[in-house]
Amino acid sequence: FISRQVGEDAIIKNVLELVKCFLDVEDTSSRDAIQMVIEKYFQTLNLLSATVQVGVALKMVAYVLVLLCLFRLIDYMQVHPSIDLISRTVQSATSDMFHFLLIFLCVFLIFAWLAHWSFGPDKRNFSTFGISVNTCFQMLVGAFPFEDEWKEGWPQKIWYLLYVFVIFFVSVNILLAIIVESFLKIKEENKERKEVRSLFPDVFSLIFRKFLGMSHGWPSTATVLKHLEFTRMLTSSLT
Repeated sequence: FISRQVGEDAIIKNVLELVKCFLDVEDTSSRDAIQMVIEKYFQTLNLLSATVQVGVALKMVAYVLVLLCLFRLIDYMQVHPSIDLISRTVQSATSDMFHFLLIFLCVFLIFAWLAHWSFGPDKRNFSTFGISVNTCFQMLVGAFPFEDEWKEGWPQKIWYLLYVFVIFFVSVNILLAIIVESFLKIKEENKERKEVRSLFPDVFSLIFRKFLGMSHGWPSTATVLKHLEFTRMLTSSLT
């Protein structure tokens, strides 16, 4: 905010000075006056360009920070098993998802290259390999670039059928099956753990225990934990 405010003040100041330079020119045939206005114009243009670049850089930094905060929020959900479903599900499915993505990327890129090589010269959506990959990704999320039937030859129709079956139906559903299986596994583990309850009763218990501890002079949870760790160290055998 401070950087943007300072930049806007500097831009307004330079623009006003530029306008003043335009208005101060009385003799348009004066080379010095015209040269001064041109220099002031490019100076203001450079300032605008630098301010825009700083704004874009700050926006990218904020973008990265928001993503990091999101990942940190997901990591902080480990505080309770009932809300720690996302991170634990991903951790449980990491191995299967890694091997699946290796196969999926190979098949996906082969389809993209085949589309570009076969009918890329005639279709703008597959004109280059990069555009073909982007088009295949759009098809992956449901945006199919179908044209009129008379504009599509039989190679493209066969490619559409194979892509929809292999990528859209088979591969995507395998990925969903991996995630669902891991999610059900985590849910089953939570059911088997007797100490796992719902989030709201646990929060209420913590608040209630805090008030009881303050009224009866009980030690804090951190103090009890340190005492238990110290006791375990004393009772453990030295090796």
